Amino acid sequence: MTAPLETKTQDRNVERAIAWVRAIESGQTGDAIADFVTPDVVHEDMPNRFFPAGDELRARVALFMEFRDGRICRQRDYCCYEPTVG
Repeated sequence: MTAPLETKTQDRNVERAIAWVRAIESGQTGDAIADFVTPDVVHEDMPNRFFPAGDELRARVALFMEFRDGRICRQRDYCCYEPTVG
């Protein structure tokens, strides 16, 4: 069974992750998003069909985040796209 403190931390992290995604979706940058992440944050965009080198910061579907002290310290994105007709 999950301890109450651990559950509260997980709940806060989920709320923080949702706020982070909303901030990114609304186009916030710089200081407006700096408080969401640790100074040593690691962000990985995994390669995909349209951006084979990765590093594309748009059109995310799957996000995996790790938190440290209530801030995002690692985020890995797996961009997912509908198949193209071609």
